[in-house]
Amino acid sequence: MEAPKAKKKPRRTHAFGGCGTCRRRHVKCDQVRPVCLTCQAVGAICDGFRTELKWVSESHGTGAKETVSQDLTSHTVRNHLFSAEQSRKSMSKALQDDLGRKPVDESLSELEDRCKNAVAGSGKDVAIGPFGVFQLQQRAAEPEKQETPTSITDQNCLTCSDTDFAQSVGFVDSLNMNDFLDWPDLFDLDLPENDFLPQNFEEDIANAAYLETSGLLSRGTPLRGLEENPVQHEGALNDTRLSSPKPVDASTRNELVDNDINYADVQILLKHFNDQVIAHMWAAPVTRKSPWELMNVDSAVITLARLTYMTSQTLSHAALSNLFALTATSANHLAAQLCKEPDSAASVEHWQHLATVTIKEAKRHLQWSLRNEVRGPHKAKYKDQLMAIIAMLSFSILYDKQPDARAYMIDAERLLRLRGLAKRNISRKARLLHHVYTWARIVDESTYVLRSYDNLDLETVLPRRFKASTATDQAIAEPRPSHNPRLDDFLRLEHNAHDLDREPEGPKEHEIGLHDIHLEDTREFSEELFAQLYGVSETWLSLVSRTTRLANIMDAVSVVKKRQEFVHLEWLETQKHRLENMVCSFASTGRQNGQNTAPHPRDHMVRALNSALVIFFYRRIRNVNPWILQEHVKNVTQALKDFDAACQSSNIDAPGSPWPAFMAGCEALSQEQRIYFSDWFDRSISTTGFPRLVKAKYCMTEVWKLQDASIQSRQRKGMNQINSWVEVSKQENLHMLLS
Repeated sequence: MEAPKAKKKPRRTHAFGGCGTCRRRHVKCDQVRPVCLTCQAVGAICDGFRTELKWVSESHGTGAKETVSQDLTSHTVRNHLFSAEQSRKSMSKALQDDLGRKPVDESLSELEDRCKNAVAGSGKDVAIGPFGVFQLQQRAAEPEKQETPTSITDQNCLTCSDTDFAQSVGFVDSLNMNDFLDWPDLFDLDLPENDFLPQNFEEDIANAAYLETSGLLSRGTPLRGLEENPVQHEGALNDTRLSSPKPVDASTRNELVDNDINYADVQILLKHFNDQVIAHMWAAPVTRKSPWELMNVDSAVITLARLTYMTSQTLSHAALSNLFALTATSANHLAAQLCKEPDSAASVEHWQHLATVTIKEAKRHLQWSLRNEVRGPHKAKYKDQLMAIIAMLSFSILYDKQPDARAYMIDAERLLRLRGLAKRNISRKARLLHHVYTWARIVDESTYVLRSYDNLDLETVLPRRFKASTATDQAIAEPRPSHNPRLDDFLRLEHNAHDLDREPEGPKEHEIGLHDIHLEDTREFSEELFAQLYGVSETWLSLVSRTTRLANIMDAVSVVKKRQEFVHLEWLETQKHRLENMVCSFASTGRQNGQNTAPHPRDHMVRALNSALVIFFYRRIRNVNPWILQEHVKNVTQALKDFDAACQSSNIDAPGSPWPAFMAGCEALSQEQRIYFSDWFDRSISTTGFPRLVKAKYCMTEVWKLQDASIQSRQRKGMNQINSWVEVSKQENLHMLLS
């Protein structure tokens, strides 16, 4: 029997002569100069190729050429690849033996002394550990050239350099040894992520202008740090490669932090945030570590350590913004808790003042980061910047800063599309942050009804098939790619299927699932994490997103049709019927599954969210009479009661999501139900102290007043006007932040 042939080893794909960008990304470079085609294909900035030293002789004889060739061969040094474990151990041991425990400065001083004492032209290498001196043998200068102005200038420069170096050595000797840069400082440096930005910033700025005209942004609300004209300030997005600011180092960090901030207070507040604030701000009881604890708090602790005793390591402005945003949120929360205790006025004032100072610092550092740390040699990590924006967004949501919340949502989406979705591989931690953003964006978009449609063209909100009227436009009707660089205005209803009259079937493709950050595609994605984080499935959030989009399109049609004809009403009615079937089918399936699962606080909150989804659909799409929704209001009420009982028995201090309580409370008609929802908000406000709950309760009570007045008016005049939170929000210019 013939022995099986040995498998052929695959050829190595690593090119040692590739450009710097391809070498960092670990991809094969085609080595096309000056800019390789591999970088051009992915839209990355090619860092070019390493500089090689060429030895040039002024002699023109063949003998001289042979001498130069031999000299080149003898001095060629190969870059060793320490791929084996034993080689790496030997290299580390040799480095330790050479340096011992001497600091870097001492090693450099010794290297300088050896260099001065070495005999010129001896050919001996002067090296200490990884440091060495590059020696270049020069011809003896002719006497007449030594007296030229250029040579005099060179001598002056050399003399000045020697003097400056002598002074610097004396200054180093006077320093404390703890101030030296030591070897662990070099080995612990954080390397920048290998992510690259598409170079279409002008298009993104145009998108921001479109969003403002379409009403997605409030009038006069800037995009925090990403909206400035590159000419108006240094370090803008298009200019960072020319003059990029350095990260915060030990010499400047004290100047960039407000003097009123006490680091001992910051440490107390970080612990308070981790122990209490996360449970109060999270939409469902935390069964595992939340992304806030895994990432934001962990990053804040490291940042605080680098501010206090690990001062040799650099900091990014994004990391500082995350730290101060968490501190401000925790300080306000702690002040609200202390208000219940007697004789606590001084403590409350102290924490409130600290919250005011730290949130200003967080805003300042975030603006700096978005202007100067998005790209360039000193760019911040993508996760640090996204964590900072999410922390600022959460502060704005919890403490009812409505214009700021809208601006931070757009900032987060823009950063996510520019840096997050452009990555070849999206890490699990980045995906966790994407899920946190998606939840906040979709839930808060569901209650935003303040858009302006005055300058809107209805053709822009139609599916692509209605726009493809000519043969040249047929390409527009093709399925949308998974990565859409345009910012989302929640005025689009698109499918990934070719047949728009039928819902796509099957699961989402991997790439589409990762890039569908606003869940426009209603298909299921096997790798979604919403059930783990919030208890609900991705389908629930997708239906909320789709209902919001359809409701916004209906509002736009009702406003614009007065001046512009809309001929696609049949398509609009088809979308209503289809979405109604999907919502009702999902809610009924959830109730059947809920009866067979073990009782857990999360299960009861999911029941409340499912019933509230039905209420949300019939209020925003059908705008039915509240009497029709009373059965669903009862379901939400019972689910919230079961949730409170389960949390109490499990000793869980978590009020849960206010979204279902608000949706059901605004439709409650009986006095008993209204008292329950009013008490529910009072308890949540007392527990958390978040002002957003105060605003939600105010809107709910205003709806009740209008409903009672409308009932009396209909009895007298026969009027048939339906009042809801939508009308109250428009009249009072309110945006309920309930994520």
